[in-house]
Amino acid sequence: RRYILTGNIYRETELIKLEVLLKDARTDKVINVFDSYVLPNSKKSAVFALELSHSIAYQLLYALSPNVEASSWKSLQLLIEALHNIYRYNTQSSNKAFLKYALRKLEEVTAIDPMYWLAKYNLGIIYNNLGQYYKAKEIFFTLKKNKRFYIEATYNLGVAYYHFSQEWAYHKSIESFHEVLSALNKKHLRKQYSKLYSLTHCGLANVYAKQVNGFSADVEKL
Repeated sequence: RRYILTGNIYRETELIKLEVLLKDARTDKVINVFDSYVLPNSKKSAVFALELSHSIAYQLLYALSPNVEASSWKSLQLLIEALHNIYRYNTQSSNKAFLKYALRKLEEVTAIDPMYWLAKYNLGIIYNNLGQYYKAKEIFFTLKKNKRFYIEATYNLGVAYYHFSQEWAYHKSIESFHEVLSALNKKHLRKQYSKLYSLTHCGLANVYAKQVNGFSADVEKL
């Protein structure tokens, strides 16, 4: 071990103070002291815990990684905040305020690092969920060239095209959905992506129904 972390939490008036000491494991000498103050909220304990950990974690990461630019840790912090709010949207209330907050954080990330693909992917997801389909299309059209995001990006590209509600876009949507199914079948990933496989079939059915008789149904967004 090179380092030892010890810490204390204090109550100071209405604030919680977190103090962390970074020590040399061999000499027990204190190398650095980090402290942070957070306003507690008992009704939002999960949010408080996140704020408390964020307030100190990135200082530590930066201190222990002197060759990594501070902006990299800032991007990571913003991404985690965004993902936390996406999780709250999906599991708590479907309140779009959570998505809008996450959107702002992800836009900050991509302003710092335009090549942060995980942030770009989640930004595209939010654009789709907020009805900003053209912006979502632009992101997923680029992301599908990345092997890591190819299948999910292609599906979400199909979702964005579907919501353009134009004949040419329906053809693009069908093309995207077929591309997903082909990839899943070719790579024997149907079991691993069973939910996406089902969603893609439903997406195709909705597009065909829309084309044939104008029937409109939402295509589920990831």
